[in-house]
Amino acid sequence: MAVPVEVWKAVVEEGFDRYKEKRFPREIEEKIKPSLEHKSLATVLVGVRRAGKSSIMLNLASSLENSVYINFEDERLVEAQLSDLTKLSHLLRGYSYWFFDEIQNIKGWEKFVRRIVDSKKVKIVLSGSNASLLSGEYGSSLTGRKMSYLVMPLSYREASKIFSLSIEDYLETGGFPEVLKLRAKSIALEYREDIFYRDILSRAGIREIEKAYKLFSHLLDNPGMAISYKRIKSLVKLSHQTMERLFYFFSMSYAMFFIKKHSFSSYERETYRKKVYGVDNGLIAKELNKSHLLENVVAQELLRYLGSPSKLFYFSYPRGEIDFVFSNNFIQVAYELNEENRKRELSPLLKIKKSKKKANVLLLALYGWEYLEKAVPVEKFL
Repeated sequence: MAVPVEVWKAVVEEGFDRYKEKRFPREIEEKIKPSLEHKSLATVLVGVRRAGKSSIMLNLASSLENSVYINFEDERLVEAQLSDLTKLSHLLRGYSYWFFDEIQNIKGWEKFVRRIVDSKKVKIVLSGSNASLLSGEYGSSLTGRKMSYLVMPLSYREASKIFSLSIEDYLETGGFPEVLKLRAKSIALEYREDIFYRDILSRAGIREIEKAYKLFSHLLDNPGMAISYKRIKSLVKLSHQTMERLFYFFSMSYAMFFIKKHSFSSYERETYRKKVYGVDNGLIAKELNKSHLLENVVAQELLRYLGSPSKLFYFSYPRGEIDFVFSNNFIQVAYELNEENRKRELSPLLKIKKSKKKANVLLLALYGWEYLEKAVPVEKFL
């Protein structure tokens, strides 16, 4: 059933009303703004559910003249079809910027977006739930016609500025905006359920729901863990093929990401055990050692900086590991440095520096960093 024009007009007007809502700015907005000048490319915001994509879109839309914002999750648009988008495009004539939130609810939306982008008459900005805005699903239609940005929950830098949050609190609560507003981590744990059932299970086609959720929980609750298929199989009793499929959808939900071992051998990079990290500490359901929580936060910050987990690695050698490697940078993370562990934490970095003269080495610590001249406070890094 077609959506009446009167309904579309009401939805558009209510979008303008949302411009007046009080919201805080996000750092990523400054990265996105230059892309708004290119009408030949769609700007696509991807990221974990409830990270703030809609708020970012509204911040950007309200700062522009001739912009319009439409939330396709409006219940009045449930029956909307591809033909309705054509009618909508006539209604939106005169607007230079179209912000479409959750447009994936309409089957065939990517063909409509491609046609509008190819016309180069307006700028389109998209965001949506990860269950439908997956690169593999819209990528073929919008290849070469999009600029994607990874939206994550608030960084410590943002959370401490907006909510006066301490680093210790941030390690426990994470950075989901609504969680910090209400100071309730229980909300993040509800997100965890939503992500699994709405963004993963609905698409993965897995019948063994209980086992799949057990695997999902195990990975989120053990950040920094090197994944052993043999050990996990003994825990969840799933086939290797099923686990591979689930890992794909776990990463596509943006709830977690996987990093490979640093190696010049592509075979070793692909076959050696990967490490898993969660996108936000609020999604962790069990009590963890503070060092694991801190390592997870540093991994998140590096992902924000790099934009993709494919650029981040860990370094393994016969007697130990270095937590993170990217480009020519080697980073070790310690919750606390003291007389007992400072040499152990620094030693791998000194060996790297000796063998790779141009390598940049960094030892991060939350406490005890003053023990070593070469150590850097984590808060300064974040």
